[in-house]
Amino acid sequence: MATPLAAVAWDVDGTLVDSEPLHLRALLAVCAAQGVSIADFGTTPFVGVSITEVWRRIGARFPGGPKQGEAAFYAAVSQAYLERVADLQPRAHAVAVVRALDAAGIAQCAVSNSNRATVMANLRQLGIAGAMACIVTLDDVSEPKPAAAPYRLACATLGLDTRRCLAVEDSASGLASARAAGLRTALYTVEPGWQNWIDLADHALASLAEVPALLGLALPAAAPAASLRP
Repeated sequence: MATPLAAVAWDVDGTLVDSEPLHLRALLAVCAAQGVSIADFGTTPFVGVSITEVWRRIGARFPGGPKQGEAAFYAAVSQAYLERVADLQPRAHAVAVVRALDAAGIAQCAVSNSNRATVMANLRQLGIAGAMACIVTLDDVSEPKPAAAPYRLACATLGLDTRRCLAVEDSASGLASARAAGLRTALYTVEPGWQNWIDLADHALASLAEVPALLGLALPAAAPAASLRP
């Protein structure tokens, strides 16, 4: 019998909030200012990828190369993002589900590959920062997703066995991180290509409204049930 779930560890970007387009716009603005093109990475690059990994992949294209300007790059992308954070919208049912779990006494945390300033801005924009018992960001670990460290740290902070936590993710790197740490995993994504990494998920969700049921809770009225992906 599977260990009963007692907590939910939420990815933030792309899962709780529709922020990936804003991350891309911020990145493109900084690249354009330096005369750098990333068109060869496709129209939706770097989903679920930390900014440190983004720099590793494209830093050589910037004046001075990857050994110079790294800190300035991070600061510029973060600033470009934060200037537009008021435009963000939550994923469908995200706020209702987080609040319902909070009201039910379910421990929740946020586990993100973004820096703390970005994560806090996202959660505050949604009005759910107070529902998170802990928040793990890129600033808190030496190895971001897909390494296990972010989720291990979150569960240790909650004082829970990783097997009692459900990670809700929208990317292959996030699912890999959670699985490596020993969490149960649920995939909710609007990104194409999810069929390529569905095997990393224990549950495939058509809606965030399905999350409470995975913990044996009734769904909030504001979030009707939806069927699983085929």
